[in-house]
Amino acid sequence: MDGSTRTQSSSSWHSIVVYIAVVFALGAIFYVPWVLSSYGLFPVEPIALLVILGGVSPTIAAAAAMRSQNRGAGVRKLFSAAAGQEVDKTALALSLLLPLVVFYGAVTLYLLTGGVYALAMDDLLPYVPMLCVAALVSVWEEIGWRGFAQPELQRRYSALVSSLIVGLIWALWHWPHFAVFGSQMPDVYGSYVVFVSQTVVVSVIYGALYNWGKGNVVAPTLFHGGFNALGGILMQTAGSAVPIPFMIVVELVIIVVLAGAFGIDSLSRGVRVKGIDTSAGSSS
Repeated sequence: MDGSTRTQSSSSWHSIVVYIAVVFALGAIFYVPWVLSSYGLFPVEPIALLVILGGVSPTIAAAAAMRSQNRGAGVRKLFSAAAGQEVDKTALALSLLLPLVVFYGAVTLYLLTGGVYALAMDDLLPYVPMLCVAALVSVWEEIGWRGFAQPELQRRYSALVSSLIVGLIWALWHWPHFAVFGSQMPDVYGSYVVFVSQTVVVSVIYGALYNWGKGNVVAPTLFHGGFNALGGILMQTAGSAVPIPFMIVVELVIIVVLAGAFGIDSLSRGVRVKGIDTSAGSSS
């Protein structure tokens, strides 16, 4: 490892540490009042704004981490990744198709094993508008998780390992969604451990879409939006929760296919994106 590589590696680690510290600190600042308010221990008035800011905290943390390394140009690249270079059409198609594969694959497995699940096709009528709204919300997470943390970790690790690390951070950051009174998350997932497991696994698919899209977060954002939209429809509109263990099985099958076809280094037809390039070129 030459001096330049060591410097890049050290800078990357510093950025990741700053990112993790800031994203959890902001999560606590913005989400803890929401949790307390749900138990009547905090005024209700500012909660909506705080929850919105909590959802944006992964992007704020990413910008702070870039600034901590005097990488001002990287902040601009961070935001341009949301709609910058041309998005791979296959990545876009997969981002729209795979949520359907995961959820309906899980339902199919559930039915084949004797489960009962009521779902009418007209339940899917609100899917497209819900996907659009969910994507607009999710992009502020994706700029942080996939737009920053994923490529910074990929300076050192394969896409598979980087995705698993991002997934764990992402899952732990969601803890207030389980702590808030009246949350549906415990009913849907059964336990926080199951939620963490599912989030870590599905994060690998997000990482593959990010690399396939050449460092653009549009595909992961659409996948995130589709995932949340279908979750809302199948878990609430249909009146029952998608069997989460079967979702994990389907996701693992998708990951095995991606790893078998493309290898674990990028998990995609594209190359592994290593960091946010602050030069005149694009990420590489």
